[in-house]
Order: sequence, then structure tokens, then C-alpha cells
Amino acid sequence: MPLKIAYVLTTNGKDIYSRMTLISAVSVRITNPEAIIFLVCDSISFVALQKESNPILEVCDEVKKVETAQGVDTFRNRWIKTQLDQFVAGPCMYLDADTLVRGSLSNLPTLAPELGVVANHNKPDLADQIWVEDTDFLDQMGWPRRFEFYANGGLQFYQPCSGVERFYESWHRLWLDGVKATGRLRDQPSLNTAIRESGVLAARLPEKYNLQLQASHRGCPGALVWHFWAAAELQDTTFRRLLRLVPHMSLKKIERHVQQAIQSPYPYPNQDFFGQRIGRKVEKGETISTFERAWLTDRKGAVRFWLGGVRAGILKTLRGQG
Repeated sequence: MPLKIAYVLTTNGKDIYSRMTLISAVSVRITNPEAIIFLVCDSISFVALQKESNPILEVCDEVKKVETAQGVDTFRNRWIKTQLDQFVAGPCMYLDADTLVRGSLSNLPTLAPELGVVANHNKPDLADQIWVEDTDFLDQMGWPRRFEFYANGGLQFYQPCSGVERFYESWHRLWLDGVKATGRLRDQPSLNTAIRESGVLAARLPEKYNLQLQASHRGCPGALVWHFWAAAELQDTTFRRLLRLVPHMSLKKIERHVQQAIQSPYPYPNQDFFGQRIGRKVEKGETISTFERAWLTDRKGAVRFWLGGVRAGILKTLRGQG
């Protein structure tokens, strides 16, 4: 059975969210050509995408319009996401939009007999996996913090089974309880509480299936999914650059640029010999200089910075001699 990959999109038809989803879906189409890509939207977003003739409609195999409860964009998005199995039957992988898929995901069904998720922040210890904001939310709701590990919601693989049905029923109900009690739309505390409450068999997937770059660049070359989010101390990643280029390119050009991005070992625009050397330093957690940081994203800017330093050094020497 072909792998299903689902995105949940709330958009005005031409915003950053539709661009992120387009980039990610194109990366899936390149690396997993046999996969069936589902786009699940609320009715407002569906109309907006059609009005703008957004190319995401061409990339995805099936677009599903869902009538949601009324609310702001994020509310409508989470309303769908927390009960996704109702709209796309498993086996299916949900993906956040701010991702690049770099390799085959065909092994997922063998790794997760019911539900598959990756630990938050790609950290080995539970204490390092839970956001402070999530800890506060759990405490406010009176939900225990007893987890085998704390899952990141950016990737979920689920199979068609009663455990998954119980999980999504619990997640949607707990998320709504949290919204009602706190007014906040966070979905990760309810996700992890639902895993515990439902008794679903949650497999901890290898971090390469959801490498969260805001926390670590360890394992970038071998990662199957780069998850950018507000990612990286290095702000100008290949994903951010793609976001700027997409509105000005045809779909064929977008595909070409995405292909180049996913073939690079590190998520930075400049991947020459020196750039890859700097990438390895970042991956190991080593400190890089301002010049090296600039080189990864703007070689001309890095050279100007270096020349500026040289000139300043010469002027300082001349003043000392005078």
C-alpha cells in the first residue's frame, strides 16, 4: 500500500503557510514519488487556495475540505490536526509544513505498529524534552508529567487500529479542554497526555525522521526529515531562502531549487568545500566565527566582512605608527 502523507493547512491562499506546505510537499514528491499526498484544509482556506490558483493544489494528490468549528486560523488548524484520522485513514504520516523530506519514508510502517513519533528536541532525557511553556500548561491543567518520553507533534505516523482511534479521540477532547480552560491553543501537552491516557502503543522513532533544527544540527547529513520551525541560530537556512523565492518562481523552478536543497548535507545555502567544513563544526556544536557564519549564507558578505576587518587592522597599525 502506498504511503499516505498528510498536511493540515490554514491559509489566505498566498501566505507563508501555503509556501511552506508547497516546499515540503514538493520535497515529498521528489523523494517519495510513490506516496499519496493529502492536503486537509478548513473551508475558508480551501476557497482561498482555489481563488489564488495556488500550485499546492497541483502538487497534492487529494485535497480535502473540512467544515470546522469557528475560530481563528490556529484554532481551525488544530481542530483538524487533533482528529486527523477522521479525515485521512491510516496508514498515514502527518507532517508539519516547515519540513524538508530528504529520503525514503517507506520503512515507517515497520517501525510503528500503531503510532510513531519522535522525542521533542531530539533529546535523550525527558527533562530536556519538555518546553517550559508546556510544563506550565501541564501544571495549569493538572495533567501529570509522567511520560516515557515527550513527543514532538511535527511528525506522526499512525496505523488503522483501535489504539490510534482512542488516541485521536483523547487528543481532540483534551486539546479542547485546554483551550477552554486557558485560552491557549498549544497542542503538544494534550498530545502527550493523550498518548498516556489512550494506551496507544507509541513507538519512539529515530530522530532522523524528525530532526528538529532549533535544538540540534547533529545528524543533518543522514536525516530523512529536516524540521526547521523558528529554527537554527543561523537564520538564513535553505528553507528560509526557498520561502523568499517561491512567489517568484514557476513550479518547475521550485522543484529544481528544492532538489538542490535536499541533496545538500547541511541546511545552508552555501555548500562548497568550505561551507561543508563549517557545517560539520555546527553539527558538532563547535563555535563558529562571524566570518564562518556569514559564509554559510552570503559569501560576498563574508568577504566584505573579512576585508573590513583587514582594513580596520591596517588603520589601527598606521595610527599606532603615527
